[in-house]
Amino acid sequence: MNKIIAGVIVLAVIVSLVALPIDAKGNSVYDKILDRLNGLENRIAYLESLHGVDYQCIDVVCSNTELTCPDGAVLSCENSCSKGKCGGCELSCTGHGLMPGEKGIIIFRMDDVQAWWKEAEAKTLVRNHMGKGVPVTLGVISRDLEAREGVAGSITEKLKEWDANNSDMVDIGIHGYNHSVNYSGLSLEEQVEDINLAKQVFDNLGIEVVSFVAPFDGGNEYTPQAMVDTGLKVWPQGVENPLIDSLNNPMVLEEGIMYGREFSNWSYAEVNGLIDERINEQGYLVITYHQQDFDVADRTGFKNFRLFLRALVKSGKYEFMTAEQYYDYVNIPPGKDVEHHQDDDKGNQKV
Repeated sequence: MNKIIAGVIVLAVIVSLVALPIDAKGNSVYDKILDRLNGLENRIAYLESLHGVDYQCIDVVCSNTELTCPDGAVLSCENSCSKGKCGGCELSCTGHGLMPGEKGIIIFRMDDVQAWWKEAEAKTLVRNHMGKGVPVTLGVISRDLEAREGVAGSITEKLKEWDANNSDMVDIGIHGYNHSVNYSGLSLEEQVEDINLAKQVFDNLGIEVVSFVAPFDGGNEYTPQAMVDTGLKVWPQGVENPLIDSLNNPMVLEEGIMYGREFSNWSYAEVNGLIDERINEQGYLVITYHQQDFDVADRTGFKNFRLFLRALVKSGKYEFMTAEQYYDYVNIPPGKDVEHHQDDDKGNQKV
């Protein structure tokens, strides 16, 4: 019945448009057409308010949103249609973080890894992670990497080495092509373009990436789709964004703390309470820092960082994963083989 009413209105407007008088110069015809079209919108809006029907949603079927939480709970909610678009369903794993006796999961993220600048700091920090058995996801700016290919000891050659031989400890993620734009102000097409520019560099170096770290931690409602369109799976964002739902595919990890933001000392005694509080909410925590937080001339900074990693490990309360490993942990059912972008037999997966 509703479709019939809408169809009658459209037909009436079309007939009236055909009947529009056209003078020799065509004056005012365009304005009359616009007036009739505006009248159509007003009539439809009136009927929608009268009958409680959204005519743009008559043939739209919305799917449910689902979210698998760390404790195994699978949450689901129904999306609704408004003005022809589905949405309105938001899920959170709050209250479904850890099962009794289960260890919390920590994902370390080091940002702004790039060619030419602070290469020594980045390489030293990765060695510290490896030495303590704590994996790390690197947010890598790709623009100048190819210029350093073939240079012994360069960050480019180390990235290739880590990807080939240490993918259980080092997860290489895209941190933009040149880190010059905030994705929160970009369209879907613009985000896809920037990600693909970065991916092409990694492809040329023989490095396949599935992790993503948006420049400036910026993003909007288009970012998850941009990740899907470019083959990226997981974004250890570490900060909440009301425009983005934390879905499984792609996975957006919003629970996190950052050095220089939530804490300013690499002291487990000072930070462990905050770490446990956040982990108890979601079951995981992203700890973000930047390579420029350190200087090779300051050995104390690296020493404090190593002591921090050691204290986390010795506490026995946590498991450590890269962003890619955590994606597999949540999305791959127990007992099923995990296919990584690099085959490795060193494990450090909880599947």
